[in-house]
Amino acid sequence: MKKMFIVATLSLSIVSPSISAEYLGRIGSNPFCGDCTANPFAPIVNPYAANSLTNPYGPYGNPYSAYSAYNSYSVDTPEVYGTADE
Repeated sequence: MKKMFIVATLSLSIVSPSISAEYLGRIGSNPFCGDCTANPFAPIVNPYAANSLTNPYGPYGNPYSAYSAYNSYSVDTPEVYGTADE
């Protein structure tokens, strides 16, 4: 349910200032966009990508990581920046 909240409510770009301000991708509805959340092969939502929000072993998808969007006690989660999706 938290994943849907992150994806559905914000239409902006995601980066994490906690790990070198790394660009993760964009939240968008275009399934042909190479880095949008609607594309199941995009690195941001691909569960096999190292820094994916859906990889349970990565820093952003692991529910026990200090950088995870799924950890309610995390100290430095991915943040949303940028402009709206096209």
